[in-house]
Amino acid sequence: MTYEPIESNDDDSLFSLTSEERTEHFKKLLEELDEKPTELASRLIRLGDYRNAAAIMRGIQRMAAGDTKVSGEMLVIVRMLVNQQRLQYSKLSQVEWAQQANGAWVAKFEGFKITLHPQTKDRWSIYLRVIETDYSPACGSWQVGLEAAKRKALVRLADGQMEAADLAAGRL
Repeated sequence: MTYEPIESNDDDSLFSLTSEERTEHFKKLLEELDEKPTELASRLIRLGDYRNAAAIMRGIQRMAAGDTKVSGEMLVIVRMLVNQQRLQYSKLSQVEWAQQANGAWVAKFEGFKITLHPQTKDRWSIYLRVIETDYSPACGSWQVGLEAAKRKALVRLADGQMEAADLAAGRL
């Protein structure tokens, strides 16, 4: 089996970017992803990265600072997560939220029950539960503002769907 090098004729493609331009592109993607390095490291671990969380986080920080080159794998991962997030955000208008007497907001969407609980200082905690199995994936840090919590809940729901499928198939 022979491997042919992949080339691009598009001057604006990722193939033609300098290392500094790749770092800037990476930083823009991280900004859109809106996750702290610790959150992204935890998410990568949940998605199967077996490395130490501190090593993952340090790598993300060093790439974002331009101290090391942005690895192709990390660029692909972050681009995929941003694309997944954009897809989930496009579904936000399909979710029907109902406010509960205790101030929480609840929705049932794509087989999950999503609950957003108000905390202090306009922060919201997110809880997800697979309706059919009662499986509850971890949801990460609190979000500031109800709309941010709704968006993050849908992003976390997409990861939770993968976790639930892995659990059902006996891979977790």
